[in-house]
Amino acid sequence: MGVFLAGVNAIADDTNITVACSNYPPMYYEKNRQIQGNAYEIAKAVIEKAGLPATFTIMPWKRVYVTGQNEKNFMIVGVGRTARREEHFQWICPINKGVKFYFIKLRSNPISPKSLDEVKASNIVVIRDSHMHEYLLDNGLPASQISDLPSRDQALEFLKAKRADFYLDNLDVIEPGSNELEPILEAYTLVNYLTLSRSTSPEIVQKLQEAYQALDADGKITLME
Repeated sequence: MGVFLAGVNAIADDTNITVACSNYPPMYYEKNRQIQGNAYEIAKAVIEKAGLPATFTIMPWKRVYVTGQNEKNFMIVGVGRTARREEHFQWICPINKGVKFYFIKLRSNPISPKSLDEVKASNIVVIRDSHMHEYLLDNGLPASQISDLPSRDQALEFLKAKRADFYLDNLDVIEPGSNELEPILEAYTLVNYLTLSRSTSPEIVQKLQEAYQALDADGKITLME
């Protein structure tokens, strides 16, 4: 689905921004045929303040990530900022204060590693082309022990089917009151950003950055914890 947002005083038709993320609650997700989420609200506010037209959509993460590096005027909601990714995007603004990521397991799983070295003896599922995937590769986990799937839902189902020992993600995946999953080891903390492709004009990037700064100065930006 797509949601069109007509920017105030839009400067030209070719400034239309395509805004995308995978279905990733509570950050950005679809409910009742509407895109919602904390990060969606930040992106929407920044684009409105900048006076740009935009279309919001949900796609599989791999498609979002690849398109967001190559297509002009393509904004990704929620790119974890890492050294590996720095030169591939133009960075607009943060959407959170820093999210902790954990190795998560089924409570029925008796394995409880105390360090990353102990984790390396296990099989882990992650979202394909995510920073979680990159983290495992950068820390020397053999590719043969990593299962990379297109979406969070598929990765969770893979874990629940006991086809992997652990899943690497933040704690939003654990539903309140659920006793099925538990975090066992903190991996790292990362800040997620709104980004634009390198082919997007500097004028549009500056316009969005200034819009964010103005909203932040007015106390109208609330970053997720």
